[in-house]
Amino acid sequence: MAAAPCTTGHLARSSLAVLLTAAAVLLLDAFPVRSAEPRPADAVPHRADASPQPNAAEHRQELSAEEKARLEERLERWRQLDPARQAALRRRHERFKQLSPDERERIKANWRHYQSLSPEEQDAVRERFRRWQDLSEEEKARARELFRHYREMSPEQRERLKEQLRRWQSLPPERRQELRERFLEHRSRKSR
Repeated sequence: MAAAPCTTGHLARSSLAVLLTAAAVLLLDAFPVRSAEPRPADAVPHRADASPQPNAAEHRQELSAEEKARLEERLERWRQLDPARQAALRRRHERFKQLSPDERERIKANWRHYQSLSPEEQDAVRERFRRWQDLSEEEKARARELFRHYREMSPEQRERLKEQLRRWQSLPPERRQELRERFLEHRSRKSR
C-alpha cells in the first residue's frame, strides 16, 4: 500500500500521530529503556554462568576502584537476571555488534539523549513504546511506511505537517474524536 500524502487534511493529522510515535519507537527499538539491566555497550560476559573469563581478572587489576565497583555492580545485576532475559540481552547485543560504527554511535547518542530526559519524559517515551508493541504487524508496517515518507519530505513540507500537528493537539479531545470518526467513516465509504 503506497503512503498517502501527509501534507493536508485529516489523514495528515491522524497519520502524524502514528508517525511520531513510530519515529520515537524506531529510535528506541535498538536499545533497552532505562532499567537496572545492562545496555549493549555495557554488556558483561556472555557465559551461561556469567562468571568472568580468565583474562578478565587480570584486566580488573588495571581498573580504578571506581571502575571496579561499576563493573561489579553490572556483573551483579547480570547475575540477578533470569536466563531468558540474559539470552534476550545477548541476542540484542549481538545485533548491536553487527551494526555499522555510524549506526552504533547514533544509537548511543539517542540513548544518551533518552537518559537526559526527565523521568516524566522517559515515562512518556516508554508509554509510546508500549503502544508500539501493542500494534499489529500491519499497523507497524504502515507506521514505518509513513516514517519513510516523512523522511523524504522537504523541510517546508515537514514544517507544514508539524504545524498541522500543533493545531490538532490544540483541539479539545472531543473534537479530535469527532474528526477521527468522520475520517474513518469517510475512509470506509471510499473503500466500498
